[in-house]
Amino acid sequence: MDFRRWELVLLAAILLLAAFFRLYRLEAAPPGLQHDEVFHGHDASVVLQGAHRTYFESNAGNEPLFVYLMTGAIALFGSNYLGIRTAAVLRGLATIIVHLDDTCLSLRRGVLAPISGPNRALSGRGRPLVTVKR
Repeated sequence: MDFRRWELVLLAAILLLAAFFRLYRLEAAPPGLQHDEVFHGHDASVVLQGAHRTYFESNAGNEPLFVYLMTGAIALFGSNYLGIRTAAVLRGLATIIVHLDDTCLSLRRGVLAPISGPNRALSGRGRPLVTVKR
C-alpha cells in the first residue's frame, strides 16, 4: 500500500475507535445532561422556533456554529439526550479528522509537528509553526 492509503486506513481505524468510545452508553455516561448541554439545547430549541441569531446570550454567551449543529441534530433525533449529545460527537469526530489530516500532511512534507492543533490555530493556514526534521 502506498502512504496515502495507509493514512486513510489509519484515519478510519482511529475514527471507528473514537466513535465507539464516544457513542458507547451515550445515554448514561456522563449521567444526566450537564448544564452546558442544557443551555445549548435550549438555544437550539429557540432556533427551531424560528429565532435565528448570530450570538446567543445564555450561559455567558455562545457563538452560533455549535448551536446550529445541535439544532440539526435535535431536528433529526428529537429533543432528548441523543439529539443533544450527537452534535458534540460529530464535532469531536470532525476535530479528529482535522488534526490527523494536519499531522499526515506534516509527515508527507518531511516534518513532524506533534502539537499540530495549536500550530494550526496559531498559523491560521494549517501549516506547522514548529517543525522538526526527521
